[in-house]
Amino acid sequence: MRPGYQYQESEFDSEILRSANFQLISITLDTTARYDISGAGSSMSTTKLPKGLLLAHNSALADDSLFIDLSTAANRLAATATQFAEDVVVLAETILDVSAADQPVKAYLQGTFDFTKIKYTNSAVQALVAANVVKMSRLYFIDGPVA
Repeated sequence: MRPGYQYQESEFDSEILRSANFQLISITLDTTARYDISGAGSSMSTTKLPKGLLLAHNSALADDSLFIDLSTAANRLAATATQFAEDVVVLAETILDVSAADQPVKAYLQGTFDFTKIKYTNSAVQALVAANVVKMSRLYFIDGPVA
């Protein structure tokens, strides 16, 4: 067990989970996390983070132990990556405003999910590809991209 992580196996959420086999952990969310289906920085960017949002560490942050939204944009998950698919977790609760301060939140470390309920930044521009999903080995997606 890694320091700073708490494991729990209750709170089954049938909206995004497709199996009762999952691990729920506590992570710290960075204030810079945003959700935007059109890509980071567009006018659609919001500090309200929906349940089912993919989160990952970002090596570009001063404290890279914090999590932010996973993005398929260049220099995040794609191209010169600052995020890595192996680090991805799924947000287990809706966060109304992430901008106030870094905050602890619940996230799924592993589980089987309905891919149609999964969200990530830049999804309208660049979809997750099978090569990314394969690296998310702790997460299984029903009806998602396959290798």
